[in-house]
Amino acid sequence: MAKQSRVLFFVDGDVPSEAEQEAMKDIDGQVCARNAHYIRAEEALEDADAVSGTVPTRYLEAVEPDTGKARYDRVGDVTEYKTPGAKAEEAEGAKKKATKGGKAKGGDWGKTAA
Repeated sequence: MAKQSRVLFFVDGDVPSEAEQEAMKDIDGQVCARNAHYIRAEEALEDADAVSGTVPTRYLEAVEPDTGKARYDRVGDVTEYKTPGAKAEEAEGAKKKATKGGKAKGGDWGKTAA
């Protein structure tokens, strides 16, 4: 018995739309639906043979370290999902670096003179 391919189908929301449901039916193999909105940069990539749907950029850009080839095949219609909060997450990271121990560097902001 041949191994069934595992396909991560990324949906654009909590529940697959009718069009996404139809697209999933057309894919051969084990289809695993994932909400593209919940994929975070710090999480490990999930093992699969292919991706489809509204795929987060990091899955589209993932490569095998030894070969440099794409880690995932693409199946069906694939569109890129760019995390809308990417700039906000970068700004939050910079803000955390500017603080130490939960206190802002550079003075006692917000304190009033007695």
